[in-house]
Amino acid sequence: MANKFTQKLDKFLNIYRGKDESDEKIEAKLEEKQGELIQLDSDIQEQETLVRDLRKSYLLDEIKETSYLEAKAELDEMIEKKATIQEDMKLIQQYRQEDAELILDELESYRDKELKKEESKEVKEIKNEVAEAKLAYLTKLSELGKRHKKVNGVQATIDRFSEKLGGKMTSFQGSTYDILGVIHTGRNVTVPVEVDVDEANNALQNGLVDSHLKNYVEGKKKAK
Repeated sequence: MANKFTQKLDKFLNIYRGKDESDEKIEAKLEEKQGELIQLDSDIQEQETLVRDLRKSYLLDEIKETSYLEAKAELDEMIEKKATIQEDMKLIQQYRQEDAELILDELESYRDKELKKEESKEVKEIKNEVAEAKLAYLTKLSELGKRHKKVNGVQATIDRFSEKLGGKMTSFQGSTYDILGVIHTGRNVTVPVEVDVDEANNALQNGLVDSHLKNYVEGKKKAK
């Protein structure tokens, strides 16, 4: 079951999603208008050339004035349409800004009234779980260290009896940390048993874990 923070966060995000969907519609409309402008600019350039040529022909008495005036009226209509589209785009941008300001007020109001206390509680709970995770990690290392010492104890027992009989130690064993402190994941890649600052930051901030370690662990599981 979702906690109170998650439930209230969903409502908060629904407000945002509503704004986001509205913004997508506005963006689509602006792109449509921009496309119309591009096409209209091209048409205006062609019409201006035509009007210029017709005016020349009219002044040289090659055509009737009506032909020139009709083309000029069509050009004026195009220019007027361009101005209308530009004004429409300006208004759409204005509406977009006004909508954004209203949504921002709504988001901030909802956060202040509903989310702030829950945010603080959620952060405390997360910190507690981080502490629990670290404790679980260190506790597991402690258990594994004890298991390894039992393995080491076999050779250590033999060495003690060998010394009592005047013999020499048959082997030198490093500390448990020396043996377990580095994980060889293959291809000359090693991963230390410690979690360093970069690894912790990548996990907490970016949701990323060491790919070599992940592949190594998953490979060992599949091999079982």
